[in-house]
Amino acid sequence: MVREKEMDIIIKNASVYCPVNNIAGDCMDVLIEKGKIVDRFTSVNGIVEIDAEKKVLMSGGVDIHTHVAGGLVNSGRLMRPEDKTIFCEGNQIIRSGSGFSIPTTFLTGYGYALLGYSFILQPATPAITARHTHEELDDIPLMDKGALLLLGNNYLVADYIAKNSYEKLRDYVAWMLSVTKTYGIKAVNPGGFLSWLWEVKRIDLHDEIPKFSITPADIIKNLEKVATELELQHPLHLHLNSLGYPGNYTTALETMKLIRNKAHLTHMQFSSYGGDSWENFESKAGEVIKEINSNSKISFDIGQITLDNTTTMTADAPFEQHLSKLLGNKWVSRDVELECGGGVVPYNYSGKNPVNSVQWAIGLELTLLAEDLSRLCLSTDHPNAGPFTRYPRVISWLMSMRAREESAKKMNKAVSKRSMLFSIDREFSLYEIATITRASPARILGIDYKGIAPGAKADLALYDLSPEETDGERIERAFGRAKYTILNGEIVVNDGRVSSSKPGKTIYVERDVKDPDIEGEIELFFRKRYSVAISNYKLNSLN
Repeated sequence: MVREKEMDIIIKNASVYCPVNNIAGDCMDVLIEKGKIVDRFTSVNGIVEIDAEKKVLMSGGVDIHTHVAGGLVNSGRLMRPEDKTIFCEGNQIIRSGSGFSIPTTFLTGYGYALLGYSFILQPATPAITARHTHEELDDIPLMDKGALLLLGNNYLVADYIAKNSYEKLRDYVAWMLSVTKTYGIKAVNPGGFLSWLWEVKRIDLHDEIPKFSITPADIIKNLEKVATELELQHPLHLHLNSLGYPGNYTTALETMKLIRNKAHLTHMQFSSYGGDSWENFESKAGEVIKEINSNSKISFDIGQITLDNTTTMTADAPFEQHLSKLLGNKWVSRDVELECGGGVVPYNYSGKNPVNSVQWAIGLELTLLAEDLSRLCLSTDHPNAGPFTRYPRVISWLMSMRAREESAKKMNKAVSKRSMLFSIDREFSLYEIATITRASPARILGIDYKGIAPGAKADLALYDLSPEETDGERIERAFGRAKYTILNGEIVVNDGRVSSSKPGKTIYVERDVKDPDIEGEIELFFRKRYSVAISNYKLNSLN
């Protein structure tokens, strides 16, 4: 076990996979000095040497969509004491924690570090609870992170669009991003919550939203335009309408045709469903990925089902109500002023269930049929389709056709009858895994990410895995516990054990407004409609 964590480091004879720099398994020595990768040391004193022969070295992983902080996450923790089946005992270095699908903050950071990750994105933040979300993000150790601002069901967003006041909409979004210290725009089932307030349970892309006389398509087009004009590093992050319902693949296809510049479509497994009921539910991944492959404006993440007892949570409150009634299960609903809603429902995905087995296949089909991996990111929509700690298992399914077939043997026969997964013989390489877990999400997020090259930040993960390994169980085991994780030049996972609780940093954007009177207009709205003062709403800085 390496103990001199603050010294300079040389990783010798590693098999390096870095798509950012087109490195595909080259045997290399990697030198780290003062938190950066260097081509030579300026001093030869106090250098820690790590033997990486027959081991795989990648840059730190990037999760583009994971629910790890905020009100819904805490609601899930409160309503699910049965979820605390995993317990991490603390010591002088690390804190104790618990939770399987919803781990506590410190356990979240440790879990990602053990997987070799360095950056995570909280994808759904109501503006009025941004202060709490940031406090919780700050409590997650080791990881750098960011948060997206929920705007797809924001009252003023809808009002400005309905009044054809685009300039005010743009300024309002710029103001909101700045005062909430968030990184980009998120739209969840645009118009769905606003309609639900008027007892409309489901709204599709071109349906009219009550009281506003606009459609979800109008919200999508305007927010995408705003994201482009504000030059946000990350494009509009979009949770589609009709998510989770049979037959919703047509909504996905229609939505993609709306995009004029760029958009990131999230957890697309949940939006690739055929049939008109759960009885004839089937995969339509082929149709969806065909459109994605031909549309360079679209990037997406998977939302891969992992077949676990997990916790669904989303700002798509209407769907969570529907799911609760469908299952007869407990749920929590959160209405957050006029900004958005949300719900939490426990869910046990079972391979014996015909629907769940086909859902499992759909995510893998989307991934294995994708032609441009620079627009694809690995996700489980943690914890909705399964916990992030199952990423190693998903990787094993992608890298090994045999692993997929062995898993399917335990599933309902619908998995082969209602999907085309087993006609696909593609197996991902380590280079392709590095692409969808590192290079692609970093590029799509627009974060500073230079991979493994001199001058790059030393965020690295070393896996005890031979580059020639094809056994699914060994692949899962290796990616499930990095041999070493190095963040900003410091060893934080040492010989497979977490050895640090250092804080990470939170990134965000700030944008100027063009109209100096816009804040006064917003404040007037606050006085009429909000239960908090505008001065309590704004975050002046992050600790």
